[in-house]
Amino acid sequence: MQIIKYPATGPWKVHFPTDGSQIGGVDPETYGYSIVPGSKPSLLMSMEGNTAPPGFPAWMAYPASPIQLPTAEPTMNIELSFSLWVDSNTKTAANVIETDTVFVIKGADGKTYSYNGSAQVIIASGLLEVGSDGAGWQSTGIRIPAFTPNVKHKIRISYQINTVTHLISVVSYAVDDVVYAVPVANQNVVATVSTWTLGAYLQLQQGSLPAGNPWTLRFTHFKYRVC
Repeated sequence: MQIIKYPATGPWKVHFPTDGSQIGGVDPETYGYSIVPGSKPSLLMSMEGNTAPPGFPAWMAYPASPIQLPTAEPTMNIELSFSLWVDSNTKTAANVIETDTVFVIKGADGKTYSYNGSAQVIIASGLLEVGSDGAGWQSTGIRIPAFTPNVKHKIRISYQINTVTHLISVVSYAVDDVVYAVPVANQNVVATVSTWTLGAYLQLQQGSLPAGNPWTLRFTHFKYRVC
């Protein structure tokens, strides 16, 4: 097993819907991030809804460079873990909390493939969605209990990648050591040929309700376990 850490201090870059990055929705009224100092610094993301134009505002923070993975094996089991805090406005202002990894890996056939390891929680219902073939989402039917404000939640997302058949599965999503197994019907998403640099592309996305008040997410302890 290999453990790969990414510091909450970054460096980070951002995307928003109108910058050409193909994030869905509209630009937030306000958005941004800061680094909360301390013995264990954390990443604080904030945003506010936007009703003009109408739509669901969103934005993304991501590492300035892809996180380097070990040499690809025919089957790779990867776990992303991190700590998450939500604030008291999240329950009524947020639409989704999206935590993705796009894995770009050299396949057994020598081609480079992009594997969509997307997962998001719809805040109003707790519904967990994972990525599908193409750019869409599929419902797992799993309901994640509401995140308690201002309390540290430990999140673990487990993936399995087959570099021979070029398939990825989000196997489970765990909150505070409660593991929610993703149904087999939602697994085995087909990878696509890619020209991106090899590595893991961590993506942290806030999605707000159109009239959502300002709300924040705080993250720390980003860690990939690869075996």
